Amino acid sequence: MPSALEQIGRVHAIPVKRHDQKLFRHLTMEEVRAILNAPDLATRFGVRDRAMMHLCFAGGLRVSELVGVLTENLSLQHGASVTIRGKGRKERCLPFWKDTARPSRLVERQGSSPRAGAVRQRTG
Repeated sequence: MPSALEQIGRVHAIPVKRHDQKLFRHLTMEEVRAILNAPDLATRFGVRDRAMMHLCFAGGLRVSELVGVLTENLSLQHGASVTIRGKGRKERCLPFWKDTARPSRLVERQGSSPRAGAVRQRTG
């Protein structure tokens, strides 16, 4: 044990990094509306993009969580919701805002298998 005391002393002598981190400024409602209104709703990709943005804002999703959403995880009936798999494979169920469910229903109507990603790329 006494031989380990020297090593313990060296470990404790390592300086700890300490620095102040500024919090990120959140978006104003005007900025959020501008982002949500940016996609062209005359195209299916615009509808998809708006649904994605609504889902991100409503649920505070990470990009990895958004792209991991499968169509089988969407419930667009009364009480629309989506099941999200987050960090550490933790799952949570998020209710949709009314404005999020509307474009999501349009995306669902485009048709895909239940195991397909709900967020499809332009080529998919």
